[in-house]
Amino acid sequence: MAKSHVLSLVLATALALSAPNVAMTAPDAGRPVTEQARAAFRADMAKVDFGEVLDLIRQRFPADYQAFETEMLAKGSPRPEDQDWMRASTTDFIQGIDARLKPARAVAPDVAVVEMGRRKLALMQAARPLSPRLCYEYVEAKYPTIAALEPVHVALRVQIFALQAAEMRAGLAGEATPTPRAQPSREDVVALVGAFMANGGDMAWFKGLGARQPQTAYTDAQRCGFALAWQEAMVSQPADRAARLLVR
Repeated sequence: MAKSHVLSLVLATALALSAPNVAMTAPDAGRPVTEQARAAFRADMAKVDFGEVLDLIRQRFPADYQAFETEMLAKGSPRPEDQDWMRASTTDFIQGIDARLKPARAVAPDVAVVEMGRRKLALMQAARPLSPRLCYEYVEAKYPTIAALEPVHVALRVQIFALQAAEMRAGLAGEATPTPRAQPSREDVVALVGAFMANGGDMAWFKGLGARQPQTAYTDAQRCGFALAWQEAMVSQPADRAARLLVR
């Protein structure tokens, strides 16, 4: 499953759940957008789960954000039939910015890369009692499938957006202070595998991960446990080593 599908599903739900608490006060359609209306819109957006993500975009890409804001406000106060359009437009906007920042995440400073890894670990830990499958797919498949995500994404949307915000901050940091890094060395991998095994890892699972083979010999709970041990092993390394391993 692509990251864009994760964002689409969780953004739609976050907007739907926020609707009763977000007035989206706006001028009548066709009238000029005032600064007062913009301030009210930003206050409304601060109430939603992905408010931090939008604020980061506004600070770094003010022209893009203003165009998005103007498009939202120019429609006037949303009616029920406008909700699908609003969700789709917001999703497309955030995904577009996220795609622009993707190359910069790979060269983000070590501390920003490690924070992404820690946010992913926190999401996997929260998923463990709800969906072990979602937990391990974040390592085995990089992003979860719809089948794993859909039953639990409402409960985990805060952690998902925390990861998204960390990824956006890393992209912004990578643009501001590019930090090229080498590929992981043999010493890096040996240290990682040693920490993984010390955390309760399994060598057969590790070899299957490297070969991208389905881990069908294990239960979902076991796979989640190994995935957590793997992610914990990475983020526990010294920052420069952890960054090389996390962006490989």
